[in-house]
This record gives sequence, C-alpha cells and structure tokens, in this order.
Amino acid sequence: MLCTWHWPGGSAVGTLLPFLVSCMDGMEKGCEVSIIDNVVITLHNMTMSKEEVVKFHNKYLLGTIDSMDFNEGPALHALLVLLRTICLEHRKVEYAEKCLEMLAIDQRILEEPSLSERSKVLPFILSILVPVLRKKREGMQQCFPLEAAVCKWLEIANSAGPLNAYSELVPDMEHILQVVVSCFPLHTAGGSAAIIAASSSIVSQREKALLLRLMQKEVSGVGSFVANASKSYAMAHDNCPKINDAKLLHEEILAKLVASSVVYCWKDFTNQEWVLVLSHMRKWLEAALLEAEKVREIFKDAGMQGADKPTDSALTILNRINEEMQRSHSKQTDLSWTAVILFSIVHSLEGYNSVEPSTSLEHLISNWREAKHRALSYIVRIFFASGMAESLALDSAAGEVAANLIANSRKSDLGFWENVSEIILSSSKEERIEIARHLNMWTVGKDPVRSLYAMLFSSEPIGGLQHTAYSLLTSVPFQNSAISAVARGDIVDTSTEELNTEQSPLNAAYLRDELSVVLETCTSTISESSLTSPIRVKYFLAWAIVLSHLRLVSVLSPVGEKLVQYIQDSSLSSNLLESIFEHIPLKSGSASSHRKKTSASVWHAEVQKAGDAAKRACTLGSVSSMVDGLWPIEEGSISCLAAGLYGLLLQVLPACVRVWFTGLRDRSLAGSIESFTSKFCSPHLLAEEFSQVHNTTTTDDTLIIKANQSLGEVVVLYKKEEAGMDMVVKMPKCYPLRAVDIDCTRRLGISETRLRKWMLSMAAFLRNQNGAVAEAIQIWRQNVDREFEGVEECPICYSILHTVNHSLPRLACKTCKHKFHSACLYKWFSTSHKSTCPLCQTPF
Repeated sequence: MLCTWHWPGGSAVGTLLPFLVSCMDGMEKGCEVSIIDNVVITLHNMTMSKEEVVKFHNKYLLGTIDSMDFNEGPALHALLVLLRTICLEHRKVEYAEKCLEMLAIDQRILEEPSLSERSKVLPFILSILVPVLRKKREGMQQCFPLEAAVCKWLEIANSAGPLNAYSELVPDMEHILQVVVSCFPLHTAGGSAAIIAASSSIVSQREKALLLRLMQKEVSGVGSFVANASKSYAMAHDNCPKINDAKLLHEEILAKLVASSVVYCWKDFTNQEWVLVLSHMRKWLEAALLEAEKVREIFKDAGMQGADKPTDSALTILNRINEEMQRSHSKQTDLSWTAVILFSIVHSLEGYNSVEPSTSLEHLISNWREAKHRALSYIVRIFFASGMAESLALDSAAGEVAANLIANSRKSDLGFWENVSEIILSSSKEERIEIARHLNMWTVGKDPVRSLYAMLFSSEPIGGLQHTAYSLLTSVPFQNSAISAVARGDIVDTSTEELNTEQSPLNAAYLRDELSVVLETCTSTISESSLTSPIRVKYFLAWAIVLSHLRLVSVLSPVGEKLVQYIQDSSLSSNLLESIFEHIPLKSGSASSHRKKTSASVWHAEVQKAGDAAKRACTLGSVSSMVDGLWPIEEGSISCLAAGLYGLLLQVLPACVRVWFTGLRDRSLAGSIESFTSKFCSPHLLAEEFSQVHNTTTTDDTLIIKANQSLGEVVVLYKKEEAGMDMVVKMPKCYPLRAVDIDCTRRLGISETRLRKWMLSMAAFLRNQNGAVAEAIQIWRQNVDREFEGVEECPICYSILHTVNHSLPRLACKTCKHKFHSACLYKWFSTSHKSTCPLCQTPF
C-alpha cells in the first residue's frame, strides 16, 4: 500500500510516511521494538516472496530507488523509501545501525546457503544504510558492526575463484560480490563528486586492502573473455542466451567492483592495476558504443525503404525500435553507465596529480594519455549515435513516432546520459577538434550537426544533452556549419547574381532547415505555452545560436548580411522580442496569463536579476553563462536567458530592435522597456560606440570622426573637392532604442537640396545599420563619394549604397535603363504584387 496507493492530489508515500516518522520521533526511550521496527520487518519479509524476488533479475542497479518501477517489487520499494526517509532525510544514524543489525547481521545472510535468497535484497538495503553509517561526522567513530560485517563478506568473496571464470550463472558468488559492492557506495554523478564522497566516508584500511585484493583477483582472472567482451555483447543472435546473460551479469558486477575500487583505493594502485582498469574500461565503452549504434543501423537497413509501402515500413521500423530498446535497456544499460562513471572518475584523478602528487597517479597518467583519446571518442560517438538515430527516425516512414520512441528511451536512462553530457562538456577544444575529424566517417557520411540539432530540439529533451549540443554547436569545430548547410567560403555573393523573383529570403540565407523551423515558430504557439515549456526553451536556444554566430562573423560580412536580411524580411526579431518581454517583469504588481502577481520587493529582485543578465550579455557579447545556468528549467533561469538575448540583440542587431520598439502601440510598455534598457544596457553600448569612434582611423582627410562622450555626441567633418559640411550626431540615452539626432552645424558649397539629401542619407544609414555608428558613417562617406564619381542612386531608396547590405544598384530596366538594388526591387515586387519597373511600369 505504501508505494502503490495513489489518489488525486496525493499518495500513501506523502501521507503515511510522515505519520510513521512521527511515531518514531515519539517513541519512548528504552522501547526495544517500535511500530517502525514492525513495519520494516514486515516489509523485509514480504520481499522474500517468490514473486517479488524473481523481479530483481539478480541485479543490484545503480540509482536503485529513483529508477525502480513502483509496480516492480512494491514491498522492496516501500522498504527502501521508508529507510531512506528515516535514515537520510531525518538523519537517524542510530536507526541505520539498528537496521543493519536487524536485516543483515542478525539474519546471518551469506553464512548459510539456505538464506541466499535474502542476500538478493541485501544490496538494495545496504545502498540506503551504508552511506549514512560511513559518513564522517564530528565525534563520529567507526561503525564497528559494519566494518566487521564488510570485512567478513570481503573475505568470503576473496576465498572464491574469479567470477568470470564461469560461463553460467553462479548465484552464491554473484550475490556476495553485489553485497560487497553495495558496501562501497559509488556517487552516480561520477568524477570529482564520486572521489570527494568516497574520501569523506569512514572506511578502514583493512576494508580497503581486502577490496583491492578482491579487485586484483577478479580482473586478473578474466583471461581472454574481456578481450572479446564487446564483440560478444554486439552479437544480435546467440546460440546460448543463458550463457550470454551470465557473461553480461558478471561483467556488470566486475565493472561496479572496479569503479568502487578505483574511487576508494586509488592511492594504493600500482602500474599493473591501472593497466588492467583502463583496458577493461575501454572494452566496456566499446561494448556500449556497439549497443548505441544498433538503433541507428535500423534506419540504415530499413528506414529509407518506406517510399513504396510507407505503412508497412513504418510498422516494421517501430517494431524493430521497440524490440531493440527493450533488449538494450534490460541487458546493457547498467554496464554502460558504470563504464562512463569510471571514465569520469579516472579523468578527474588525472587533475589530482598537480594538487596531491603520488606514485599511483604518475602510473595512471603514463597510461591514461594513450587510453583517454580512444575512450573519449567512444563516449562522443555514443552521444552522436543517439542523436543521429533520432534524426534519421524523423526522415523515415515512421517519422515523429519513431523519433519519440528513441527520445523517450533516453529518459529511462537519465543518469547515464547526464554523465555522458558532463564528460563531453568538460572536453577541451583540442579534444573536440581531434574527434570531429573522424565524425563524418563514424556517422557514415551523415552530417554530424544533424545529431546535435536532434538532441537540442528533441521531442523529449534532457537538460544535459541540450546543454552539450548547444555547447558544441557554438564552439569550434561545429560553429561554422551550425547555421548554414553551405560552407562559409562557398557562399555566393548575390550582388553579382541576377535577381530570382521566386527566391525566398530563407533560401538566400542558406539557413539549415533544423534551425529555420524553430526560428519560424508561430508567435501564438509560443505565447500560448507556459513560461517553462520546452517550446520556449528550444526557441530561445535557436536564437542564441544565431546571435552568437552573427557576433562571430560580423553582420557586415557576406554571411552576416544574408542572415540579417532574412531576419528582417521574415520579421523574426519582432517575434523574438515579444516573447522575451513575456519573461521580463517590467511592471510592479502586474499579473498576466503567464506570470502571477508578486510583491514590490520580489518584483525589484526579478527585474534586477534580469537586468544583470542583459548587462552581462552586452558586456561579454555572449549568453553562454545564461545557457550554462538554464537547467533545471525554471522561470528564473529562462527569464535570465531571455534578458541575455535582449542584451545580445541590442549589440548585434540594434536596428531590428529599434524598428520593433518604434512600432510599439502600448506607450506604457514602451516606457518600461526604455527605462529598463537605459538602466542596464545603454551605458555599456554607448561606451562601446564612443570607444570605437576613438579607435577609428581614416586613410585621408576627407572624413574626420570625433567623439565627445561627456556630451554624448559624435562630430563628423566631411570635405570633398569644394564642398564640405560639419555634422553632430547626438546619441540618445536609451541608445539604440531611439534613432540618433543629426544636426548640420556648418556647410560649405553645398546646396539646400544636396544638404537635405545627405542628411537623410546619413539618418538612413544610422537607422538601418546593425554595426557600430563609426561603421555607418564610413559607409555613408562611401555613398557620397560614389555620388561624386557619377554613380546614379537607386530610384527606390534614393541611395547609391543599399542601407542594409551596402550593394550597388546593378539590376537595370531594359526600357528606362535605371538601375536598382536587388533587395529594393525584391521588396517592391513583394509589396506591389507585380513585376514591373517602378518608374516606367514596363514588365521587368
């Protein structure tokens, strides 16, 4: 009842457990048997039923309680939840000692063969009790009953032969080894967390010596089996499944034993132990990789054969995926997870040598450098194989249904994937570059970036995998191919091409389909979703990739200009800004369909946090720190990412923000946005603009640009032949939300018409330029210089250089001979709904 009784809004766990704990708190001193004791003993006896014991599969799994199904072993699950609540959450160390006596020592488990069934549940129980009993506390002494029991179990295990010498199940040996492993808890986060947890545990030298001796016996007695382990696991069909299952179980137990030995006894390892450990780890990771690639092979063999019979093909694919997922999860997951944890532990120990040098670590490092690259490559390939399988599933006849199956399968192995993510995230730039060289070969010619986008935009996203995918997509060597399907150097300059009136802005940008689909998410779809919905997370991450790329390549580069043109023509930045300010609480005490009404103090704290994020993005030109803090997904973390994107938008695409802001009809909202921007973003952006003006150098005396930061002004002195003018560009305090003011303080040899034309031209460049003010002024100078050279202006925008992409008018009407900018003509055709010359109306 404790773990199976649920009702709307509650469960027995939430109601009955607190009552039982309160009974324990009120128990009279000196009472030998309490109600808690009776419940624990009853549940323990229930776990001995034949039906319940069969469900344990002879395996003590990592992450036992959290990963256990409520309906699989309900009595054991109830017992473990009760013990965890008492011993861990309520810190009842004394009761943990009592349970150890009641359920393990007094039962004389492992001493008599007739009691071997009880030993099947003992590892689960010890996984709760041992961490409490081993934890160092002030004034806490060694738990002598635990030490005596562990040493006895270790001696029994050491007295037997190596487990892998057997090709069939040997329950007595399997049980004792799993009991031993459970006495040395392994932190499932791996890495330094596991090392620190082990070092803070009370473990006697005798226990460590016996554990190390046991590992030496087991790993040295493997023989030729380990050398062929991965190939054995990869066999799709086996003539003797029972033997294969026995081998796999033995390897799982051995992997846990090795991992525990490393984390508790690494200081006593010799070169021989490290060689054996690294050899085993590599083979286990290779086996994990072969398992991970099996799902991808389904689509390679049959996934693309559904064109003739899509229904049959889809059913075939779905059935094969289901079978493979069930087989892989039941047989390989635990070994793969332990191998990945072992890698992270050894990787962390590598860094300990600079802090705590020792002979053992020197032996490790001498062997690790050679083994690390191959082991890491296996883990990276596991990551890409899963992403590629989901990507191929979307292209197959089974489509989203198959992709959802693959994505859901990762949820059931959450701990494993979180460990994989942490390892890849911690990899160095050099390691990523080296591995990326071989990715095309590993993915059988498939684009590895597809795997990253499949992980990032998965239907069942996992935070760690999303974080890893984003990190790879925005760093070397993947960042250049993350935006465009065409290499940067291969992009053609459209200014030399004839205009194709049927060409869409999207095609002109060469944007990847995976990215454009998310960027073009309907505004209503986003606004109707909750503030923490996966839709918003994917949408913001997609924009973070685009803006980071624009920051890298510059909006004035050919790639940047195409991307900016696509964003402007599609009004995508306006949709983003509307979504951003659903997350930033601009008005105190206000409530919306998404956000609850809050007090003034809470509101001030939220605004300050969002403002700091926007300011940090402006200062660093990156939202990486906001993405790093995004998971677990909460309103506050998404709000920081949204604010960071706003700050990055102001820096990378100020003209797009300005156009959106100018078009706001809600004056109250506009005032709040202006106040927010002026306080958190504008000071740094203005300082950056003036700094660039100071650093601007000109090759001649025709143009001089000066900055007067105290007055917030940029002075422009232009002289050409006999004409000249002095202009003052006044920067607004809320820059770049509002347009700059331009004033001519002196003119010489310039007519009123030409002055007005030049002033309007300057205003247009400053209004539409997404780069720095100094760059806009330089482009304006080029436009004026062209006028003196006799180049005619575009009749549509009245400018020689296009104010956005800076191209010259090249497309000429065959009748009137006037030349137009391709972008202006495309916009004219789109808005007028006809393909005629704007001047003579002749079909173009």
